[in-house]
Amino acid sequence: MKKMGLHELISLTFDSDPKVRKQAAVELAKYDAPGAMFALVELTYDKDKNVQETARKLLDEAKGKEPEMMSFADVFSKGENGERKEEKEEQERPRTTAREKMLEPIEKMFEEKLGKERAKKMKKRMMPTLEKMYMKAMEEKEGGEREISKENKKVVEEMLEGYLDVVAGSGEKETEVSEPRQKSLAEELGLVSTKELKPDEVFKEVEKSSLEDESAVEDGPSPEEEWAKENADMSPGGTVFKFAFDTMMASKGDEKVMKKAMKKLTKNTEDQIKLAFDVAKKRYKELNITDITEIQSGMKNINTGALYVKSLEHKDYQRTKTKKDVFTRIVVADPDGSEGLIYLFNQRGNPIRPGMKLKLEKAYSKTFDWSGETAMTVSKKGKVYIIL
Repeated sequence: MKKMGLHELISLTFDSDPKVRKQAAVELAKYDAPGAMFALVELTYDKDKNVQETARKLLDEAKGKEPEMMSFADVFSKGENGERKEEKEEQERPRTTAREKMLEPIEKMFEEKLGKERAKKMKKRMMPTLEKMYMKAMEEKEGGEREISKENKKVVEEMLEGYLDVVAGSGEKETEVSEPRQKSLAEELGLVSTKELKPDEVFKEVEKSSLEDESAVEDGPSPEEEWAKENADMSPGGTVFKFAFDTMMASKGDEKVMKKAMKKLTKNTEDQIKLAFDVAKKRYKELNITDITEIQSGMKNINTGALYVKSLEHKDYQRTKTKKDVFTRIVVADPDGSEGLIYLFNQRGNPIRPGMKLKLEKAYSKTFDWSGETAMTVSKKGKVYIIL
């Protein structure tokens, strides 16, 4: 297998061919990244036994090379023979180490947020990442012992609680972890980076993203089209959690850095929400004309309310250089009494009489060169309704 990036390797763990998944596991073991650990743990539940054994063996080797790394995954996953550990044995085993004690509030949080059965599945999938987070947040004390400070522990648990709230609120049932085509939690959280981000770099990325959004709105076809395009498949939960996790890892649980990052992200989100509503307001006015004086050349997909026909006349116009045709020029008024023009072609204005009320759908407006007037008109797709 040629040298591939972590994104590509993780995608191969979903391949239908077990040989491809097995080779992907071998390549993933070469990465020291949370995303790789996620993928390997998930492969230990693969339907194919050879893939399971390979992934489990590679995880064991990785633990041997990194002795300080606590095996949260072992506590909640299968044993070496692929069978579940007996619950009784799990309950009776004393929690003597500092690392094991850290599991107690996490276990409670999972069960409170997700329920017992769903919590078991999520714990198996998330423990490798939580392990990394806690190990990064640990500080060395006197005597060489390492433990997590109250402040850092609070930051980690708040992040986890927020994420579990999103998962619990989604109402979606977790799929079986043995499915080879299921979405990797590594991908869900976006934890596929092979290097740690520095706090300043994290902030620069957010600022760069914000500037790119603003630039896209200014230079794109139109604000509403760009907004719809960029946000069609937006997944706020995963994006925000990824940003928070990267900041947490980069700052090693520094609460000041976290608060600064949160403030920047909140400001960026507020700006995007304001833009969304400004665009929606503008778009609504373009599509649903409430004041006929707002009509400007170039508007499309115009829908009007009831318009009163004050007068009309059938006039000749130069259709081509050699041919003339007839159109209907209609002066209409909106409910406030403001006046505007409607041009109708191809004899569509013949049934209309003064005193009637009209309504346009999917109309557009333009300034006609041969008359110099700006008027609403309809193409073959547009409709003109006579309101009785």
